[in-house]
Amino acid sequence: MFELEDTINLLCALIFLGGLRLTDRLDNLAFGVFLLRTAAVFLTNDVLFPVSYMPDQVGYVKCSMLWRGLDDGGWCVQRTSANVKTASAILGSFPLPFIISVRSLGLINIQLVVLFYLWLEQKRFLSPASKVFFLLYPSFALYSALAMRDTLIFIFMFFVLYQWFEGRWRWLALAWLWPLMLIKPQNALLAAVPILFQLVAGESRKRLIAATSVAFVGGIVGLLKLGMLDQLNKHRRSFYAEDGGIGSPPLLTADLSLPFSFLNGALGFLLNPLPWAAGMGFQFIQSLENIFMLGLCVVWWRRKALPHHVNNVVALKVFMVASFVLYGIVIFNYGTAARYRFPFVLLFILFADHMTEPRPKKVDAA
Repeated sequence: MFELEDTINLLCALIFLGGLRLTDRLDNLAFGVFLLRTAAVFLTNDVLFPVSYMPDQVGYVKCSMLWRGLDDGGWCVQRTSANVKTASAILGSFPLPFIISVRSLGLINIQLVVLFYLWLEQKRFLSPASKVFFLLYPSFALYSALAMRDTLIFIFMFFVLYQWFEGRWRWLALAWLWPLMLIKPQNALLAAVPILFQLVAGESRKRLIAATSVAFVGGIVGLLKLGMLDQLNKHRRSFYAEDGGIGSPPLLTADLSLPFSFLNGALGFLLNPLPWAAGMGFQFIQSLENIFMLGLCVVWWRRKALPHHVNNVVALKVFMVASFVLYGIVIFNYGTAARYRFPFVLLFILFADHMTEPRPKKVDAA
């Protein structure tokens, strides 16, 4: 059923996980979850759905094989962008013995997640709640098992924010922006939002308010006077056509409907498909997850920031809102939205949990 090379890759991955468990680097929960997520690599493509359901995977495999000198390069050179080639080169550099299929890159992504989790644990970044979320977030588990760049995008974005919010060696945040720019320029620009925000605000509450006001006014001026609205409409048409839309989508206009379009886009990016609009099976499960994620985001949004992270938490919220608005108004396909959404949700929960105080438990009166 599977190629011999991928079977060898799987054995390497299992030996790696087994070694981590035997040396107590992974507890029983993490070990069990990562075993299941490794199995998901072999239970998704050509089992739950055909590879053609997410055809981008083929480009990453071909370009990773080219990086290792295993392909003639025809497909990679002619059909993929520079961003895909760069991400494929990074994945192809991972020391897994063979790259021959989408499952090969899926196993590489899972190993990257395991290594990243070990780093988080070593830094004591995770609380019990955020640890469970990291391990069990369904969309993260699904898309990290596929042969795409989304795991890399999430990890690079995390380190941009981490280096900046922690306040030590902040220049490393800019260093992490560079590979992110090479594989996903849009996300690099969004990850730069908290950096620019805090360069203005610093630790001052008054400057925080000023920075928020400047960002709001600057956004309006950019949309109305600098042609940003035309660029957004261009991307709306592009994504609409890529997702099989016929004709042209409704265009954004510079009138009173614009704020409502942004709000509708942001909520749609988080919640679509809604249960009554979803089909049966996978889309319906996705719709239930979206509602649950909204609830979690609200819970962490309302938590009180730690004293030394007040402005960081505001910057995180600005980053979250900006990301949801910009992607929400240009993406129409539910599957594409889910794939683009999970890094932002995961980043928000992890950092909000790290930089806020848990809500005090109610104590019953005696």
